[in-house]
Amino acid sequence: MSGFWSFLYGRKVTISETASLCGRVFDSDDGGMAFFDSVLTNLLQFDEFNERQQKIFPNDVNHIIQCTITDLTNKNHRDRSIKRLDAYLYIYSRVQEYNKWTNIDYKLLQEMKQNMFQLLVIEFASTKGRQPNLLVEDKDQLLLMNIPQHLSSIVAIDKLNAHKFFALSKLSMQAVQFINDNYYRFQWIDILSNVKTIGITLKQFIDVYLNYQEAFKEFPFDTSVLIHLIQRMHPAKEAKDSPFKLFLQLNKSLKLDTMLFLERFQSIFTSRVKYNWYRMEDIAELFTCFKSDDQLCGQYFAQYSSNASTDDIWNMFLHLYKIGAISNVIQKHLIPILNERILSTSIVNFQRYARLAKNRLADIKPELQSHFIRLFENIFDAYIIKQIGNSNCWYQLSRTEWIDILQVGLEISSTDLSGRRSCLLLLRKIVFEIESLTTLNAQRL
Repeated sequence: MSGFWSFLYGRKVTISETASLCGRVFDSDDGGMAFFDSVLTNLLQFDEFNERQQKIFPNDVNHIIQCTITDLTNKNHRDRSIKRLDAYLYIYSRVQEYNKWTNIDYKLLQEMKQNMFQLLVIEFASTKGRQPNLLVEDKDQLLLMNIPQHLSSIVAIDKLNAHKFFALSKLSMQAVQFINDNYYRFQWIDILSNVKTIGITLKQFIDVYLNYQEAFKEFPFDTSVLIHLIQRMHPAKEAKDSPFKLFLQLNKSLKLDTMLFLERFQSIFTSRVKYNWYRMEDIAELFTCFKSDDQLCGQYFAQYSSNASTDDIWNMFLHLYKIGAISNVIQKHLIPILNERILSTSIVNFQRYARLAKNRLADIKPELQSHFIRLFENIFDAYIIKQIGNSNCWYQLSRTEWIDILQVGLEISSTDLSGRRSCLLLLRKIVFEIESLTTLNAQRL
């Protein structure tokens, strides 16, 4: 009978000499690869022994687990335990293998796993991700350790396990880098795609990453990762703050190229603008980001206008002037769309648009007012001249309402009546035709 024993749950059990030697490994002061190599040597000897003798194998494995737990939870040697993390991960993977052959104490194994990850997260958080780092570089050993399996077990992220997620992400990426095999592709998109639910906001998630940014110098978040996260964690439609402002702030914090982000963001914008997901004021702020980029401006305006009403586009026109965001590029893409929509609108709507322009004029910065007036004149003139011969539209408004339109045309003008053909034509209509029409209708009554 073996002369070696161990206490498991207060009960004395017999173990093999090789298991006892595995337990004694933890008595040394070694850390890092020196300790890992000792563990590796002893476990290989343990494997050879158990090919011949398996009678007390469960006791042996449980003894190794218990010794590992005792070592990694030893508060007096915490620094040493940190340096042994590679070995703990290796031992855990070997015990998982042993579990296929015999009945291992599952509760004890879970306790080891829990304490191992607790040690990992504490060190990761306290060093802002700089530690720990994977020391083992041997491909076969890393494949056996299979660190990504622990990461893939995280299918839901919340405030509590977000730190564990990033700690395991770092070690998993380091492992795949050392393995250096195209078969083991492991990018952020792969990692995040495995996560089914993320129970924190987009900003909270990015903030946790930024706190550990030093850990991911070799594996940083890029534009594709940010776009992926926005697709999954887009703020609710009812959110008070502008989502675009948030996205651009996060993009800046991640030190990513703004124009590349805006180019990639188009698909998200297109899919959501169809359902009126964004407020007009927020969209206007977004437009200011590429007011000098002809291509992006054209693409975004095309998507916006194809899903916007004439009311929306007119209000956008007025708001862009109010916030001083009108540029030559924005005019190039906005004004043709606006002219086309206005020319086909009813006189009732046009009267409303004219009043809105009059009421908003005071909100426009003085240095932009003359520019706005010239544009409004062009829109006003084009519409009135087109409609002047349309007898149907004259019945839709009263004489007072026609006078109101004329007054707006004269007030938002860079010249007097003599220089405004549209206003002269409108005045003639009011004085002669509308007056006659009003008199005729009165006589009939």
